[in-house]
Amino acid sequence: MSLIDQFGRPLHASRLPRTRPSGGGTSAPEPSSYSWGLYPTPQNTGEQGFYRPRSSGLRDLGSLVNGYDWQELIDLSRQIVSELPDLGYSVLQKNQYAVGDAWHPEFIGANKEWGEAAEEWLEHVWMPQASMAGGFFDWQRDLLVSAMAWDVDGDDLAIFVIDEDGFPKIAYRTADQVGNGHGVKGQTDVKKGPFDGAKICNGVIEDRLGRRIGIRVLSGKTDGDEPPYTDLAINQCDLAAEPFWRVQKRGLPRLSAAIMGSLDVQDIMVFLKRGIKLANAIGLVHYNEGGEATPGSDIIDERVTDTSAVASDIKIERRMGGEVMYMRANMGEKLEEVLSKRPSGENMTFLRELRRNGLLSLGWFIELLDPERVGGASMRAIQDQARHSVRDRQKTIARRAKRAVLFALAQAMETGRIPRNDDAVDWMRWGFGLPAQLTVDAGYDEQADRENLIIGTTTFDTICQKKGARWRETREQRQKENVDLIDRAIALMTYANGQAKTPDDKLTLRDAIALVQGSSNAPENLRAQLTKSTAVETQPATKTA
Repeated sequence: MSLIDQFGRPLHASRLPRTRPSGGGTSAPEPSSYSWGLYPTPQNTGEQGFYRPRSSGLRDLGSLVNGYDWQELIDLSRQIVSELPDLGYSVLQKNQYAVGDAWHPEFIGANKEWGEAAEEWLEHVWMPQASMAGGFFDWQRDLLVSAMAWDVDGDDLAIFVIDEDGFPKIAYRTADQVGNGHGVKGQTDVKKGPFDGAKICNGVIEDRLGRRIGIRVLSGKTDGDEPPYTDLAINQCDLAAEPFWRVQKRGLPRLSAAIMGSLDVQDIMVFLKRGIKLANAIGLVHYNEGGEATPGSDIIDERVTDTSAVASDIKIERRMGGEVMYMRANMGEKLEEVLSKRPSGENMTFLRELRRNGLLSLGWFIELLDPERVGGASMRAIQDQARHSVRDRQKTIARRAKRAVLFALAQAMETGRIPRNDDAVDWMRWGFGLPAQLTVDAGYDEQADRENLIIGTTTFDTICQKKGARWRETREQRQKENVDLIDRAIALMTYANGQAKTPDDKLTLRDAIALVQGSSNAPENLRAQLTKSTAVETQPATKTA
């Protein structure tokens, strides 16, 4: 008996080809363990028949991910993130760690007086009303929604606008609101307008050197003489994405590699739940000779009613919310309970791996949602990988945030809302406070921070950023608390020394500070007096004759 492959061809024992394939290629003439190429592939080993067909010539990303594929990726990504809770929450959790209640602009230039005025205006005037949408959208919420869009849609667009009062604002557009217009997909030429003759691909306008010079925003209008889009210069907006390929024109959903697997998870979960519900709906299975129940218990309507025919229908009989199924059992008759083995351990293990792949495509980890099976050292390794993912996202946020802040400051100086800073570089020196860092062992991290601060391998600013605080504000608050502590200690010392009967009962300033702090370093004589007075108060009263 001979073995055949999936195409019905007989298989032969693998052997080394004696001659190199003609034509200068690397395709092997028949299956072989020997590779004609530097690395073995299905083609140069002649084993194409043992693998599913794959695409070849993966060079032009624009043709491999065309406009229709790109739109389908976005549609499916939005759907599975909305319908699979673990994916949806992972997108939210990752970006909450990246944004948090932070991203307050901090001036790091030389003109400190101007920087304080600019920070004050940004913090209390611009940030609460930076969004063109208004309402519940403020600076942090806009950054969070944009960051989640980079995972789900692949990119989004921020447009820098000035309202009727000359106030700088930011309008946002989703990925599907940027495109060629007129239903055109792929690359084409711009007709009319400021970019006439330039190339446009999926809404991105480029010059002949491949430099981005504009973005086309779709308006959705289909009537009138005006085109259903607006072409914006590249300095009027910011199309933010995290490209994986250098030739990308637009961002791709992070879930693109896991869409099929996520759809499998969703389908398997639906079928498993359906089977479990069906099994739990059946209380008993009654095997009898006729396989019949009382009339009126048919599952299938309009079945054959010929009495000479063998009963083939399944009957149910409802008892207290359950069902009794009747099966034909020849001469035997018995009652059985339905025992369901779904979901099995193998089912759940396989589903967990599919879910893991979906989260990995987001740059996140299933152990952060379900840490029960992970030990301490392994969890810290996962924590470090998650921190890298968050930090990568924060780099993209920082680029968007700085462009927005510089736009707001330029307009504010132009309209006199803040003083001018005529230094061409100094006014652009800005940083941002970051949110608290992801940690799975706060005590371990704090101990390491203390030791690193002592030996000088970290700074107070870095430690404060890990906690989502700003070092200047922390220092100022600590100074206020210390001044208040000393004032209260002086008042306590003055009162106590005024009541002291002997010199030993008097307090020093150090003793008073320790008392106000609640420290155990209070003076021995005072602690002894307090202990003695407490013991006297708690002694029971003696009766007199």
